This record gives sequence, structure tokens and C-alpha cells, in this order.
Amino acid sequence: METINKSVIKVSPDHFNAVLSIVSAYGSVLETSSISMEPCQSVTKLPCSKDTIKKVISFLYVALTFENVRQWVREHYPEHAENILSNKYYLSLRDGYLYLPTFLSEKDCNVVLSFHRLIPDKDKLDKMILNSDHEDVDLLIDKMKKIPNECSEILKKIEDEQKEALVELNCLLETAVSIQIEFDKVSE
Repeated sequence: METINKSVIKVSPDHFNAVLSIVSAYGSVLETSSISMEPCQSVTKLPCSKDTIKKVISFLYVALTFENVRQWVREHYPEHAENILSNKYYLSLRDGYLYLPTFLSEKDCNVVLSFHRLIPDKDKLDKMILNSDHEDVDLLIDKMKKIPNECSEILKKIEDEQKEALVELNCLLETAVSIQIEFDKVSE
């Protein structure tokens, strides 16, 4: 049997608390944002930088696979342990990581939202077509032609970043076998 040399990651309770606070704040943003209605959100809605959120989710995503971390959570967060250790929470971490690329600069977000808002809902579009309102349809088509290049580049970037994020999460789990997480003792 081959022995794997494991890297030890020391974690302080304060660090773990900060990680949970950031994840919770980001989760609140996702819950209250119109992410399901809009293709993007402004980064100004985030509680901290995208890079910081990415790092804390990465850490927690891997850390929660370790039994010693799960036991530590049970001991130090008994009132929240059931939620933190649930499959739903774990999947929420993954989803949050994958949603992160949809948070864009104000400029990029405005480009995407401007285009998105031009597209009428199906009922309105059906009425325009049924009423033979060609002038409105032609105007809509003209507006939509002006934005797509810049918008499609941004949307392509989001798509690429989401694909990359999925690969990153899988790689994190694969490399988890080569690390060990230990908690520093709480100073009394």
C-alpha cells in the first residue's frame, strides 16, 4: 500500500468563523437577488471580492469532506451543525461557486441587462406578431442588433468561467486526499 504524504492545513476557530460569515453573507445575497430573473448581477452586491468568496467556498467545500472538520462543526456549532453538514448546504456551496461568474462589473452588467430587457416576454412578442405590429417588431430587432456583439462576449465569458469553476471544484475534491486539516487549540 502506497503512503501519501499529506500537507497539513492548520485552521484557527476565528478563521473558520470568518469563512462561515462570508459564505452566509454571500448566501444572503443569492437569496435576495434576482439571480433567477436576471442573467447577471453587479459585483457591488457582493459582501467582499469575488476572489475572497471563491477562496472561502473552495476551502469549505473541501473541508466539509473531512470527518474531523465535521466533528469540530458539531462541537462548536451545535445549533447550526445539522444545516452546515447537510447535503443541501454542500450543494449550495457548489451552486454559489458556479453563480459567482454571473457577478459582473457595473459596465458589463449594464450591457447584459440592457440586452436582456429588450427581449419581450413571449406573450408580448406573440401579441406584436399577431397584431401585425411590424413597426414595433422591426424596432425591437434593430435595438437587438446593436448590442449583441459586446453582450455575447460577456455571456461567453460567464459560460467559460462557469465551466472552469466546475472543473476547479472537481479538482479540489481530487486533491483533498493529499491534505489534512487540523484546528488550532482555542486559547483560554
